[in-house]
Amino acid sequence: MPRQGKTLPDCLAQAVRVLSVPPVMVAALTLILYRRRTDMFRSPADAIVMFVCLAVFPMLAYPLARLIPALRRRGREAERRLAMLLSAVGYAAACVYGFAAACGRDLMLVFMTYFLSVVGLLICNRLLRFRASGHSCAVTGPILFACRFLFEPDRLALSLAVFLAALLLWAVILWASLHLRRHTVGQLLGGAAVCTVAMAVSLLIFH
Repeated sequence: MPRQGKTLPDCLAQAVRVLSVPPVMVAALTLILYRRRTDMFRSPADAIVMFVCLAVFPMLAYPLARLIPALRRRGREAERRLAMLLSAVGYAAACVYGFAAACGRDLMLVFMTYFLSVVGLLICNRLLRFRASGHSCAVTGPILFACRFLFEPDRLALSLAVFLAALLLWAVILWASLHLRRHTVGQLLGGAAVCTVAMAVSLLIFH
């Protein structure tokens, strides 16, 4: 039963937010691509690096923000800043690995998109003073990649189903943020735009 003072939509929105945090989305993306697009990975090591750098590094912000007294006193804002910092470190490490190990273009596209996304978020939030949603950005990435890498021209119906499911998932996650008043529509669309631009630039680099 929902806790007193919370409605069912409140609980559903909170559950959606928790299940769609960036590390969970990256873990799901890694698993799906590793099973469906084996050509992207030369060995299990590539998938492990993708998971560790893109999911584990950012996820470390949550326990660290609670373990370090100075960060714990500063609350959610310190947690968010630490997550941004660790994300930048992890995404940069993934790109370095990709270049050093001569990973394929598709995997490098993923790595570079994540790195450019965090750069874009930092520019928006620090330089432009516009709070683009990091959550929206992190959700948009896996959805765009699912549409790109799982599209099969000879299986159009299945590809269309993947696209519609991804679009529905994106809409539900954005609804949850709006319902809980974590972000405005502009902030959510801004985060999605940052990721989309990052992917477009990465496509120009690697294709």
